Amino acid sequence: MFVSHATVDAVLVRAFVDFLVDGIGVPTEEIFCSSLPDFGIPTGQNSVEYMRSQIDGSLIVIMLMSPSYMARAFCQAEMGAAWVKAKEVFPIVVPPANFADVDGVMLGKQAIKVDDDIRYNELREKLAELVGFKPVKATRWDQKRKQFFGALPEMLTTLAKATSVPLATYKELEAKYDDALRDLEKQEEEIGRLKAEIVDLRKLKNSAQASEVAAKYADKTVSTEFERLALVAKKAIKTIGASGVRRLYLADRFGKPFDVRGWDQEDFDAAIRRNVLTQDCTPRRDHREVWAADQALDQMEKFVAANLEELEEYAEHHYTSPMEPDNEDFWNAHLL
Repeated sequence: MFVSHATVDAVLVRAFVDFLVDGIGVPTEEIFCSSLPDFGIPTGQNSVEYMRSQIDGSLIVIMLMSPSYMARAFCQAEMGAAWVKAKEVFPIVVPPANFADVDGVMLGKQAIKVDDDIRYNELREKLAELVGFKPVKATRWDQKRKQFFGALPEMLTTLAKATSVPLATYKELEAKYDDALRDLEKQEEEIGRLKAEIVDLRKLKNSAQASEVAAKYADKTVSTEFERLALVAKKAIKTIGASGVRRLYLADRFGKPFDVRGWDQEDFDAAIRRNVLTQDCTPRRDHREVWAADQALDQMEKFVAANLEELEEYAEHHYTSPMEPDNEDFWNAHLL
């Protein structure tokens, strides 16, 4: 059982894991939680590699989706990996985040609020069924549940809050806002397409004609998902560093040559100081931001491979670059 969370929410995370063990009865050896010494990464282990192995081996992932969780690229990467690899995912929304804040990433999954004590009965029963343990007795369950929910309001006030916005953060948010506007434009195009499809379908009198209309619009659904995945990858890559560093990362990932000469050396020095690059300018795969970018690209590449014929036709009509993720023209069009 993998507890996915933001490290700045440590007070809440500790209380929640204690509640899983003492209040529900989950065996300690069944829980991985990277922020807690007795549930986290063993001494000497590579943190990113070990966390990847824990996600790969977990049937269950519980997400504590606080505002800090939603704002961190590494947490988003964990969430994406959970959707792909976990058998069961339990999203728990932490105020001041609400259902509206997480709706866009839930993919239809039902979430609960961290302070909804009634829904925890369902969580308790489901965990016992999936993990195969015997829950604690009802009296202890009631006692621990009252303790947890009694302390919860004060714990929520301790969660990290933004107090000021540095210039770099402001510029990052401004870039995200521009990306969001482009997303909105694409979504409005999709809405217009769907409305047009409905109008055409209403004019038809038989199912054969309806099938022809559905085929007319079907490739747009694939292209919309591709654009979404490419934008997620682009945002993750952007956290790695300046333009030259991002190009170096992509060249290294796809086995392409890259000469750092001609680019601003300070950009590479800064990436080395942040441990994004090694001293010889090789991207560190165990760095959180590099790992997050790798995860996002993995998902995009799998989708392209699975829908290559439709996407090649889409690219032919909408881009000058081929639908080849290892091609620099593709990077310029979609990832940089």
